[in-house]
Formats: sequence, structure tokens, C-alpha cells
Amino acid sequence: MIALPLPPSLNNAFVNRQDGKGRYRSSAYKAWQRAAGDCLSVSAWDMPKAPYGVTIRLNIDHRSDIDNRVKPVLDLLVKHGVLTGDQWVNSLHVYRDRSIEGCTVEFFDPECVTLGQAANRVLSNLEISE
Repeated sequence: MIALPLPPSLNNAFVNRQDGKGRYRSSAYKAWQRAAGDCLSVSAWDMPKAPYGVTIRLNIDHRSDIDNRVKPVLDLLVKHGVLTGDQWVNSLHVYRDRSIEGCTVEFFDPECVTLGQAANRVLSNLEISE
């Protein structure tokens, strides 16, 4: 498991240029990237293999959109070489978890299925006869 500070919302991660020609990273986003980068100490043998299954837990309340926090986390993991690219994330689970501090990231095999998914696969292959 990787523990990170709480990522900024994408609403606050970028600032419009004064001349109207593009956007740039906000100072708060840059500061988070530095602090979160310092938290990464993933050894080579801990590196997940593509494709990825990722679970992200965020200590946020319901005033914040949960999906606005995901992109900064995935981009950080790619930037620091934990993931080879976020296009390889085949399964993504994101939870609000007020019991943690900041944010946690865990990896799982995206080919593993829950009991409900396994049952649906079995049932979808059954032929119903009358």
C-alpha cells in the first residue's frame, strides 16, 4: 500500500493563463506533487505489472467530487515510474474513507473477480431450457 497526502481536486490543480492561451499547474498542485513524490518508496519487486487494478481511498467528505482526485494520483504514479502508463489501468476502485489520513493506493490483479462477477459469468453461459 502507498500512503500519500490528499491530492488536490482537478478544479484547483490548473490555472488559466492570463493571456488566455492555455493552462498551467497551480502552486498547490505542484506542492502536492513534490510532497506526494517524496512519499513514494516503491522497490522494483513491489512494482505492479500491466494491466493494472488500482484501489484508491480518499479521506474526503461529500462536498468534494470523488473522481476529481483520481487523475492527479494516477499521473503521479506514472511520473515516478510506479505505473508504465495509466492507459493500462483496467480496473479502478475509488472509495471515500474517513478512517485514513490523506490517500492510499493499492494494486490488485484486474483479472481477479468478485464472487458476484464470477456468478454472473457462470449464469451468462447457462442455457435455459423449458
